[in-house]
Amino acid sequence: MCFDDGVYPTEIDPGKMAVEGREVRFKLNTSLDDIKVKWLKERTVTVIHKDAARFLPKNIKDDLERTFEDGWIIGNEDLQQNQRRGRIKIEGLGVASYVAKAKEAVKYMISEQLVDVTLGNTSYTILFKPWMTRAQFRELRKQEEDGYSG
Repeated sequence: MCFDDGVYPTEIDPGKMAVEGREVRFKLNTSLDDIKVKWLKERTVTVIHKDAARFLPKNIKDDLERTFEDGWIIGNEDLQQNQRRGRIKIEGLGVASYVAKAKEAVKYMISEQLVDVTLGNTSYTILFKPWMTRAQFRELRKQEEDGYSG
Protein backbone atom coordinates (compact mmCIF):
# COMPACT_ATOMS: atom_id res chain seq x y z
CA MET A 1 0.00 0.00 0.00
CA CYS A 2 1.11 3.53 -0.70
CA PHE A 3 0.25 4.49 2.88
CA ASP A 4 2.69 1.85 4.15
CA ASP A 5 5.52 3.33 2.10
CA GLY A 6 4.69 6.94 2.96
CA VAL A 7 3.85 7.73 -0.66
CA TYR A 8 0.74 9.73 -1.46
CA PRO A 9 -1.02 8.38 -4.57
CA THR A 10 -1.40 11.12 -7.20
CA GLU A 11 -4.63 9.76 -8.68
CA ILE A 12 -6.65 10.55 -5.53
CA ASP A 13 -8.31 13.97 -5.49
CA PRO A 14 -7.32 15.56 -2.15
CA GLY A 15 -9.94 18.32 -2.34
CA LYS A 16 -10.56 21.82 -3.64
CA MET A 17 -8.49 24.94 -3.12
CA ALA A 18 -10.03 28.39 -3.45
CA VAL A 19 -8.03 31.63 -3.49
CA GLU A 20 -9.97 34.66 -2.25
CA GLY A 21 -7.75 37.73 -2.29
CA ARG A 22 -5.00 37.10 0.26
CA GLU A 23 -6.75 34.08 1.78
CA VAL A 24 -6.56 30.50 0.60
CA ARG A 25 -9.16 27.94 1.66
CA PHE A 26 -8.71 24.24 1.22
CA LYS A 27 -11.63 21.83 1.55
CA LEU A 28 -10.49 18.24 1.97
CA ASN A 29 -12.19 15.37 0.24
CA THR A 30 -13.92 13.53 3.12
CA SER A 31 -13.28 10.13 1.54
CA LEU A 32 -9.55 10.62 2.27
CA ASP A 33 -10.28 10.91 5.96
CA ASP A 34 -12.49 7.82 5.81
CA ILE A 35 -9.68 5.88 4.11
CA LYS A 36 -7.18 7.03 6.74
CA VAL A 37 -9.45 6.14 9.67
CA LYS A 38 -10.19 2.68 8.22
CA TRP A 39 -6.47 2.06 7.68
CA LEU A 40 -5.61 3.18 11.24
CA LYS A 41 -8.33 1.00 12.79
CA GLU A 42 -6.96 -2.04 10.98
CA ARG A 43 -3.31 -1.44 11.90
CA THR A 44 -3.17 0.43 15.21
CA VAL A 45 -3.07 -0.86 18.76
CA THR A 46 -3.38 1.39 21.79
CA VAL A 47 -0.78 0.29 24.33
CA ILE A 48 -1.42 1.32 27.93
CA HIS A 49 1.36 0.91 30.48
CA LYS A 50 -0.26 0.64 33.91
CA ASP A 51 1.11 1.59 37.33
CA ALA A 52 4.92 1.21 37.49
CA ALA A 53 5.12 0.47 33.76
CA ARG A 54 4.11 4.09 33.09
CA PHE A 55 7.50 5.25 34.32
CA LEU A 56 9.71 2.88 32.34
CA PRO A 57 12.12 4.59 29.92
CA LYS A 58 10.77 5.00 26.38
CA ASN A 59 13.31 2.58 24.88
CA ILE A 60 12.20 -0.18 27.31
CA LYS A 61 8.52 0.43 26.47
CA ASP A 62 9.35 0.34 22.76
CA ASP A 63 11.25 -2.93 23.22
CA LEU A 64 8.30 -4.47 25.08
CA GLU A 65 5.91 -3.55 22.27
CA ARG A 66 8.31 -4.93 19.67
CA THR A 67 8.50 -8.17 21.68
CA PHE A 68 4.81 -8.73 21.05
CA GLU A 69 5.29 -7.94 17.37
CA ASP A 70 8.10 -10.53 17.37
CA GLY A 71 5.85 -13.01 19.19
CA TRP A 72 3.46 -12.85 16.28
CA ILE A 73 6.26 -13.09 13.71
CA ILE A 74 8.01 -16.15 15.19
CA GLY A 75 6.81 -19.29 13.46
CA ASN A 76 4.84 -17.43 10.81
CA GLU A 77 6.03 -18.86 7.49
CA ASP A 78 3.94 -16.38 5.47
CA LEU A 79 6.22 -13.48 6.35
CA GLN A 80 9.01 -12.28 4.14
CA GLN A 81 12.56 -12.26 5.46
CA ASN A 82 12.77 -8.45 5.52
CA GLN A 83 9.55 -7.77 7.40
CA ARG A 84 9.52 -4.09 8.31
CA ARG A 85 8.72 -2.97 11.83
CA GLY A 86 5.74 -0.96 12.94
CA ARG A 87 5.91 2.55 14.37
CA ILE A 88 5.34 3.69 17.93
CA LYS A 89 3.85 7.10 18.76
CA ILE A 90 3.75 8.34 22.35
CA GLU A 91 0.27 9.67 23.16
CA GLY A 92 0.93 10.60 26.78
CA LEU A 93 2.38 9.25 30.02
CA GLY A 94 1.94 5.49 29.84
CA VAL A 95 -0.03 5.51 26.57
CA ALA A 96 1.27 4.86 23.07
CA SER A 97 -0.14 4.01 19.68
CA TYR A 98 1.57 1.18 17.86
CA VAL A 99 1.01 1.22 14.09
CA ALA A 100 1.84 -2.24 12.76
CA LYS A 101 2.89 -3.06 9.22
CA ALA A 102 0.71 -6.19 9.29
CA LYS A 103 -2.95 -6.41 10.36
CA GLU A 104 -2.28 -9.85 11.82
CA ALA A 105 0.20 -8.42 14.33
CA VAL A 106 -2.52 -6.05 15.55
CA LYS A 107 -5.01 -8.91 15.93
CA TYR A 108 -2.43 -10.89 17.91
CA MET A 109 -1.66 -8.01 20.27
CA ILE A 110 -5.32 -7.14 20.85
CA SER A 111 -6.11 -10.81 21.54
CA GLU A 112 -3.52 -10.72 24.34
CA GLN A 113 -5.53 -7.86 25.99
CA LEU A 114 -3.65 -7.64 29.30
CA VAL A 115 -0.19 -8.98 30.06
CA ASP A 116 2.13 -8.88 33.04
CA VAL A 117 5.79 -8.68 32.11
CA THR A 118 8.48 -9.31 34.72
CA LEU A 119 11.73 -7.38 34.41
CA GLY A 120 14.15 -8.14 37.20
CA ASN A 121 12.07 -8.41 40.37
CA THR A 122 9.29 -6.10 39.19
CA SER A 123 6.10 -7.02 37.33
CA TYR A 124 4.68 -4.52 34.83
CA THR A 125 1.12 -4.52 33.50
CA ILE A 126 0.46 -3.66 29.86
CA LEU A 127 -2.94 -3.40 28.18
CA PHE A 128 -3.55 -3.73 24.44
CA LYS A 129 -6.72 -2.10 23.09
CA PRO A 130 -8.03 -1.31 19.62
CA TRP A 131 -7.19 2.10 18.15
CA MET A 132 -8.59 5.01 20.14
CA THR A 133 -9.59 8.47 18.95
CA ARG A 134 -8.39 11.60 20.75
CA ALA A 135 -11.78 11.88 22.46
CA GLN A 136 -11.44 8.30 23.72
CA PHE A 137 -7.93 9.08 25.03
CA ARG A 138 -9.31 12.10 26.91
CA GLU A 139 -12.08 9.97 28.42
CA LEU A 140 -9.55 7.31 29.46
CA ARG A 141 -7.39 9.94 31.18
CA LYS A 142 -10.44 11.39 32.94
CA GLN A 143 -11.44 7.93 34.19
CA GLU A 144 -7.91 7.27 35.46
CA GLU A 145 -7.85 10.63 37.25
CA ASP A 146 -11.17 9.75 38.89
CA GLY A 147 -9.65 6.50 40.16
CA TYR A 148 -11.23 4.23 37.56
CA SER A 149 -8.90 1.59 36.12
CA GLY A 150 -11.04 -0.48 33.75
